[in-house]
Amino acid sequence: MKHILFLLVLALSAFSQPVFAQGRVVQGTVRDLQGAVPGVAVYEKDLTANGTTTDVEGNYRLALKGKSGVLIFRSVNYKLSEVQVGTRTTVNVTMESTDQSLQEVTVVGYGEQKKITQTGSVSQVSGKDIRENPSASLQNTLVGRLPGFFSQQPSGQPGADGAQFFIRGISSYNGNNQPLIIVDDIQYSIDQFQRLDPNEIESLAILKDAATTAIYGVRGANGVVVVTTRRGKDGPPQISGRVELGFSQPTKITHYLDAAESARLYNQAQINDNEFNPSPGFKPRFSDADLELYRNGKDPFGHPNVDWRKELFREWSQQYRANIDMSGGSPRVKYFVSVGYLYQNGMVKDYSSDQGVNNNYYQKRYNYRSNLDINVAKGLNARVDVYGNFAEVNIPNVGSPFGYNDLFYDYSSFATLAPFAYPINNPDGTYGYSKWSRDVNSSFNVNNVIGRLANYGYNRNNENNINGVVSLNQDLGVFGKALKGFSAKGTIAYTSNYYYTRSMTRDAFPSFIYTPAVTDPNTGAVVTAENYEARDPNLYRTRRFFLGYNGRSTTRVVNLQAILNYDRTFADKHHLYGLALYNRNSNTAASPSSDAAIRAVYNFVPANFLGYSFRLGYDYADRYLFQFNSGYNGSDRFSSNNRYGFFPAVSVGW
Repeated sequence: MKHILFLLVLALSAFSQPVFAQGRVVQGTVRDLQGAVPGVAVYEKDLTANGTTTDVEGNYRLALKGKSGVLIFRSVNYKLSEVQVGTRTTVNVTMESTDQSLQEVTVVGYGEQKKITQTGSVSQVSGKDIRENPSASLQNTLVGRLPGFFSQQPSGQPGADGAQFFIRGISSYNGNNQPLIIVDDIQYSIDQFQRLDPNEIESLAILKDAATTAIYGVRGANGVVVVTTRRGKDGPPQISGRVELGFSQPTKITHYLDAAESARLYNQAQINDNEFNPSPGFKPRFSDADLELYRNGKDPFGHPNVDWRKELFREWSQQYRANIDMSGGSPRVKYFVSVGYLYQNGMVKDYSSDQGVNNNYYQKRYNYRSNLDINVAKGLNARVDVYGNFAEVNIPNVGSPFGYNDLFYDYSSFATLAPFAYPINNPDGTYGYSKWSRDVNSSFNVNNVIGRLANYGYNRNNENNINGVVSLNQDLGVFGKALKGFSAKGTIAYTSNYYYTRSMTRDAFPSFIYTPAVTDPNTGAVVTAENYEARDPNLYRTRRFFLGYNGRSTTRVVNLQAILNYDRTFADKHHLYGLALYNRNSNTAASPSSDAAIRAVYNFVPANFLGYSFRLGYDYADRYLFQFNSGYNGSDRFSSNNRYGFFPAVSVGW
């Protein structure tokens, strides 16, 4: 009896052990190297439905229900952790981070900041990633790479294919939605930005909310694009070269009907009109014989069937880019030097080879940059940058109807370029034309489009952009412990943009309406000789070229900045930082007017901008975050009573 009782006790003990484990309550704290980690998911390995999350202090409490005796700790940016509970009721865990990016430094207004301490919205992409896209315009390389970056590309023309871009959409239906562009703390125009060579870029960030843009004041209302260029590093000279060959293709070019179908539908449209307003002698424009000749192609000169898409546009367009750069330096002097070349071809075919004049769509651009960093003395560093570009954009003089200079105006107009409008060339090689184009659509009576592309010449836009920056940065801490953490920086920047246009154009060349000879079907004798009727009876030779020059505009910008910075950490936990900035921008532009009296009054009238910016920030152990940013800006474009405005923003984080 005693043995039976003893075995019964052992059996009950065995069954009660897992019941005891399942009913236990386990608690503890989850931490990382910085402190408590909130929001960590804690659950049993074999029963994921039984779980909880850590509170703001990193504490958790969980009643066990499964049989595994193992807890899983999971959180974003941390390695998954499995812990054997055993007989413990208190289980503390230290999580290991997998996201080193939180310790990375990103660009903010007039400075840098660790990702983990940012309280505003910033997206950043590296220059290496940008260079993976061989687009000719910088903003086109950013599509799909930055959250909140929205762009629209209105044109594919070389030199004008830069996308319009916005940050978090548009903020005004009829105002300026263009973001502020800052490159190495210097404001850029949109033209300068799109001609910036990707090979020169170290990183690009967009600032998207008031917490990050307030320091720029009113200029940052539409968001800010902040670019940091490459600079030299301590080490032996490193020379690198890069050659790219790229191809582009239109996203869509409309395909039109052929001549036979177009003529048939044209007849049907006339028939419909006549039914509404009958005319006794009505006949459709094209007879059945005409329609048959369009269909069988036996009369290519009198009844042409031209695929204008094939004749006007290339299937592919090429672009070439070459860069060479050198960087290096010593503890005393560091340098980065880069030279780049870009050639971008257009999608329109080039018909100017036999004319000795380049009427092709193209862009050629040369970029240069020299960034020099000098350690002048203890705590004193100098920055000397020289950069810019020379660009040439060639546009053929198309001579479209109603004064337009846009080939797509021709291509999209049935009245101008119907597939049966005219043959490109006559049997003798002269440019073709037709009575349809001359008489039926007289308001659209422009000459042969291929002849215009070959003979009308070009307008060539040139740009010279030259920039220089000199900056001195002094660490004030070298003058005494009381100034530790303080630094002062002064910057002067100069920009000169000169735009001018050279043209070589003409507006007339002969083309002819060809009528084939008529022969007797029985004898083969010529009844009516072939005839070439001039489109313009007063024009039998190509006119001479006219040379033109227009110094369109000159823009000069002088920027002065003075910055006082403070950045210091106390007791490894308390990080205090601040900034005070004085910024003055003077923009002068030459009037392109041909009137000397107007130029005498309005030439180089300055537009001045004056701003004061402030930043004050504090964070405790990279966890409790506070930042105040503000801009106090004024512009002489406003009346004296409404010239200045104050734009503050406060942000906190945890």
